[in-house]
Amino acid sequence: MILLWSTVISSVGGFILGFLVFLKAEKKAGNISFSLVSILISLVVAANYFSLTNKDSTDSTLFWIRAVMFLVPFLMVAIFYFCSSYLNDDFKLRTKRVVFLILIATLLSIINITSLTYSSVQISSDGTIIPTTGFGLILNAFFILPLFGLAVIVMIRNIKKSSDPHKKNMIKFAFYLILVSFGTQIITSFVIVAAFNYTALVPLGSFLIFLFVILMTVSIFYYKAFKISLVGAVVFAVILSVLTFAEIFTAKGIQEISYKIIVFLSVALIGYQFIRSVYKEIERRKIMEDLANKLDVANKNLLSLQQINNKIVSTLDLKKVSQEIVDSTRNELKYKGAFLVLVDKKKNLIRPLAITGGAISSIIKKYLHKPFNKYTLPFHNNNDSIIQHSIKQCEIKTTDSLQKVLKGALGLRTTILIQEAINIKSFIVAPIVSRGEVIGVIIFASGKNEDEIKESERKMISSVADQAAIAIENAKLYEELEKANEKLKELDKLKNEFLSIASHQIRTPLSIVKGYISILRTNKKIGTISKKQELFLKNINDANNQLINIINDFLNLSRIEQKRLKLDISKFDPSKHIEGIIERFNQEIERKHIKLIYKKSDVPPINVDEPKIIEVITNLVDNAIKYTPEDGEVTIKCEKKNDELMISVKDTGIGIPEKFMDNLFQKFARAENAVHVQPNGNGVGLFLVKKIVEAHQGRIEVHSKEGKGTKFKIYLNYKSDLKPGQEIDAQKLTKKGIIRYREYQSS
Repeated sequence: MILLWSTVISSVGGFILGFLVFLKAEKKAGNISFSLVSILISLVVAANYFSLTNKDSTDSTLFWIRAVMFLVPFLMVAIFYFCSSYLNDDFKLRTKRVVFLILIATLLSIINITSLTYSSVQISSDGTIIPTTGFGLILNAFFILPLFGLAVIVMIRNIKKSSDPHKKNMIKFAFYLILVSFGTQIITSFVIVAAFNYTALVPLGSFLIFLFVILMTVSIFYYKAFKISLVGAVVFAVILSVLTFAEIFTAKGIQEISYKIIVFLSVALIGYQFIRSVYKEIERRKIMEDLANKLDVANKNLLSLQQINNKIVSTLDLKKVSQEIVDSTRNELKYKGAFLVLVDKKKNLIRPLAITGGAISSIIKKYLHKPFNKYTLPFHNNNDSIIQHSIKQCEIKTTDSLQKVLKGALGLRTTILIQEAINIKSFIVAPIVSRGEVIGVIIFASGKNEDEIKESERKMISSVADQAAIAIENAKLYEELEKANEKLKELDKLKNEFLSIASHQIRTPLSIVKGYISILRTNKKIGTISKKQELFLKNINDANNQLINIINDFLNLSRIEQKRLKLDISKFDPSKHIEGIIERFNQEIERKHIKLIYKKSDVPPINVDEPKIIEVITNLVDNAIKYTPEDGEVTIKCEKKNDELMISVKDTGIGIPEKFMDNLFQKFARAENAVHVQPNGNGVGLFLVKKIVEAHQGRIEVHSKEGKGTKFKIYLNYKSDLKPGQEIDAQKLTKKGIIRYREYQSS
């Protein structure tokens, strides 16, 4: 009676569990093959029962033994595919192999229902079944044992290959179950029967196989929260329930039967509650683990985004930025590769800009007839690719086919060969959006199946695309700025050339005018000039000189900007020339009642370009007188300090606003208070002063306070490399870094 009920439970239970897994579990190859294994096991257990209980008829016993053997080859094929596909993401069903195994299993099944496998059955006096085996059993051995051995090897390989610790433990658990249950079944129902004609141990194998079905069903349905503790609870509850249920059939009398039924129901209920509490505890732990894992993933993603951002902002060159995006994406997010395309709306095209470097790029090049960036897609096309869909719909798209990604750019055969060569299972296409407009897409090549791409991964990819949009937009703006800058340089060059030519052309007639004024004023042979005429000629001469000075400023400015400023070095006597400079401003000093103080000291001559240093001092004195009000004071000082000649010009004028100090020596720059006092200034003087002093390996100090006055100091080095009679390119001096220029701001 116990054998009957255990068979009913095993057979019916196995069938129900297998059918339940087929209906409710995920439609994966491992789950489907397990359903088939469970259903076949239930049939084998039932057939086994009838083969062991029909001892009154040897013909009936032989029939059921052959029925068991008919099912065994198909069961072994199902077990092999379960071992191959269970939690194996790389599993692919090969049609030719399936057909081959089913054909062999069918042939063996046909042999197994003939006398070639079992020819007859004898039943001994103690009830032992003794079958007579034939050559067919050896054929079964050559099929079943290698196939089971191969299944074990495949499962071991899947365990080693799995990178997910939880998944690896699940495969290990299934592996041990198969090894124990089916290994025992093969030994008890096949090896021992074939070798010793002993069938008493057959029920043991059937019971262990049913236990395998129960535990694997639990593991499939509770895969995400599966723990050994849950397995233990289920095993304990099931075994206890089966034992108490079997006890019912040994009871005598209604009272004892009722008592044992109550015990069985109590045990079953307690077992159910026990399993449920264990499961809930596992679920709670799983929730905490999931939260911790999500936090860990989020931290890793943030760190990866930071690393990617650091790399892509390291340059403003568009091509380099694009290459950094695809390379850093592969390195930080662990994708197999990536490539980036941009939209060219002017030409209505989608153009590749960058592809992951390294081995993948080399493999792809083998299948292309021209460089990768020469392949383009039309922006609008009837046969849209995934790239075009992503751009139009501004959404992340996924596909398992490279052909769908590059449809219209590469042929079907080429894309299939490339995808197989680099072993890519899916592609993620993310739009790059800037200012509300899709400017391109970045395509990620993944080793995962399309259905394994999680929402968190999509969000991460979206963040990368957002960073890429900012980097690309910055690079484009920089590129445009560079072009504009080059254009400005070209215009500036044309302006300088124009200034140079115009200045030369204007200076010539001004020099002629100056010459004729001099003749009129000094040549007595021409005639006598009245005092009024002399005044007019003087005013004309002063205006002419002013124009010549302006032209000279612009000529020097032009030479500096065209890098043609030359120094003609000679001995320069500061004291002598400063007195000459002061004489030029006597009339203006008298007119404004300015007190001019010259603190002269005995200083040795210095090697400089005399005309240019005179121009520097003249500029500083001129500014001091211009911007000092009537009854003010200008002090000029000349002295030697250590190895330097120091010339200072101090005034009590309007001073320089502090906010203007940074622009003081820029060309055409003038402070607001200076413009009010002298509207006609050109803003070139101090720029030239700075450049000429720098060219002489000198330096400038500026001390000023608005409304209080200004003090300029220039320092020229007696021990400079400048020698008398030597012509030097001043621009080269500056380029070599010989010039030391410092500005000082103080009250």
